[in-house]
Amino acid sequence: MQLGIAGKTAVVIGGSRGQGLAVSTCLAEEGCRVVVVGMTPGSAEAAASNLAGLGYTARGVDANVTDPAQVDALFANVRDHEGGVDILVYNTSGPPRPVFETATDEEYYEAYRIAVMGFAWCVKQAVEDMKPRGWGRIVTLGSYTVKEPHLDPPLVLHNLARPAAVGLSKSLSNEFGQFGITINTIGIGPSDNSPESGNGSRFRDLAARQGITYAELSALRAATIPMRRLGRPDELAALCVFLCSDRAGFITGQTIMFDGGKAQALL
Repeated sequence: MQLGIAGKTAVVIGGSRGQGLAVSTCLAEEGCRVVVVGMTPGSAEAAASNLAGLGYTARGVDANVTDPAQVDALFANVRDHEGGVDILVYNTSGPPRPVFETATDEEYYEAYRIAVMGFAWCVKQAVEDMKPRGWGRIVTLGSYTVKEPHLDPPLVLHNLARPAAVGLSKSLSNEFGQFGITINTIGIGPSDNSPESGNGSRFRDLAARQGITYAELSALRAATIPMRRLGRPDELAALCVFLCSDRAGFITGQTIMFDGGKAQALL
């Protein structure tokens, strides 16, 4: 299938490691010019250098998208070097993980900045380039918790911030659909994370605290999924890149689940 995005400029927030890197790689394989954005200094440049070494067109930029000034500078940089953005993938670390009784006001604000405001600031910049072209693709890598909240433990900030981000995504899809811009969310369930990713490190620490191996913990997580396995980054990347493609031009305002059937929601 020809996806029709060769030569497009794709900005992948959080694209330097883990699932974000899988998306960056898949977009590069489809012929996109990929701008890899990382929050850890040097991570984006290293990932982009590896992609360039494979013969792809990629460039790394450091930016903290929870800071609006850095978001503005990021997209100004992309306009200077690539002439603007056609595809935006928004992928950040999850919100803080306290339960309600221990959550601080600062953690509430941080969760909202990560999941909602950072996304809003990036979209505001991206649509400036997309609207005149009459074409654009925006995808957020979100969480299955928009369908089924975390219960054990009851992670209040995930259960609040993730649905809020979907509400924003749906609203923006209504506003910008007339310009040929689609905006969708992927609801990600339990996945096999690379060791260097934030989630990978967290689960390895959790396994150590429980006195079991990472493989044993992964098996316990997989047992909660109807497909009895964890999702793979390459599978997630394939879904994301399809939503970024010309072929997906009539899909917008949707939350598409990538969870192996874990979320027990009818719709």
